[in-house]
Amino acid sequence: MRSTAAAMLGAVFDLLYRLRWVVIILWLAFGGFSGYKGVKLFDDTSDDNKPPSDSPSVIAERIFGQNFGGNGYAQLFSVMIQASDGPIVSQAAEQFTNDVYNLAKSNLGNPPPAFFQSYYTFKNVGLDNVAADFVSADGTALLFSVKTYSYGDYYIESIYKEVRGALPELLAFHFPGREVKSYITNRDYIDHKSGEYMENAIVISDGISVPLALIFFIYVVQSLRWVVVPLISIAFSFAVSFMAMDQVTGHINVPSVATNLMIALIVAMSIDYSLFQLVRFREELRNGLGNLAALRRAYESSGTTILFSGITFVLVLMSMMFLPLDFFKAMGLGAAFAVLAALCVNMTFIPVIIACSVDFFAAGTNPWPRWVQRAGDAVCSACRSVSNVICFCCNKKKGSKSFTGIAANGSKAAEAEAGGNGRNIA
Repeated sequence: MRSTAAAMLGAVFDLLYRLRWVVIILWLAFGGFSGYKGVKLFDDTSDDNKPPSDSPSVIAERIFGQNFGGNGYAQLFSVMIQASDGPIVSQAAEQFTNDVYNLAKSNLGNPPPAFFQSYYTFKNVGLDNVAADFVSADGTALLFSVKTYSYGDYYIESIYKEVRGALPELLAFHFPGREVKSYITNRDYIDHKSGEYMENAIVISDGISVPLALIFFIYVVQSLRWVVVPLISIAFSFAVSFMAMDQVTGHINVPSVATNLMIALIVAMSIDYSLFQLVRFREELRNGLGNLAALRRAYESSGTTILFSGITFVLVLMSMMFLPLDFFKAMGLGAAFAVLAALCVNMTFIPVIIACSVDFFAAGTNPWPRWVQRAGDAVCSACRSVSNVICFCCNKKKGSKSFTGIAANGSKAAEAEAGGNGRNIA
């Protein structure tokens, strides 16, 4: 089967080479259009990951919105004030909570109603047992919360920030001369910020891992000019996969982390597929084949591996589309688009690019100059020396006595074994 597939890929290579300028023009036009459309994906992602539309919670949320307005029931924020100089329950604390509630309500607009829960709302109607839950055991902390129908992350975040900014001024006005601190939190805001922090962390990790991966690629192939191949693959795979994924945002919620996963897979697959082709290309050149014949043979052999592994990977990722949550659907679909785009680019565009400049890339098969190899060996030696020093320091910190004891016990055991062997021989 592999020989049949290799023969078919050889015919595909011949066709691509005959139409090489057509292939290049089509890929340049399609890649430019895809890049223009694909960058919109960063703006079209959403971290509002909801359960399936037929789940009881979503149905209830929809009915809530039909009767009360808005599109979801959410706790806007919770506030705690704590006094370090005595009990907090007082008339000033009641006025403070009312002012915070009025400030939030004035920004809520119409129609979403606000629901206010505090010690005083229950105390004033005789529900002392419920009111007690809003005061700490030592009486120095007071809790209250405002709930409303939410209109999205930006809406909640704007009100939350305004209330948080007004708290110091309200504390100074209602508690002059007292040591009272305020704390405010909001679960939706925390989730929203957590998504931003995670996205930023992944961007930083990509910024570190991508250059390291390219450096590793250069070290393996021992050619600076060959790094052009994975860079072209990364650029066109990025444009095509992001353009395809942006078409999905109108049907499912695509989380922002899906873009980071796609970038990571694009880099990994592009470098991996480039290594397959270029290393095989170098081997065929060293076997005595001409430049173009070596490239065709490399495409036949490495292309089979790339094609079968890529299709298998895409099919496995597409199976995530059967999961009920949009988050997993988007992650699986985005990863599948990334792998599929890298597969198409490396099976059609990259071989043509190499074929059109085959002499340029064939010159990259020559080994690096001796001074480059000596520099690389020096760097590796320095890394090993640093590693040995770190291991030595760690072992010394654990205690040299234990190692001395182990060595002494080992020596005694060796002596005993030698003596035993000597007696047996005698």
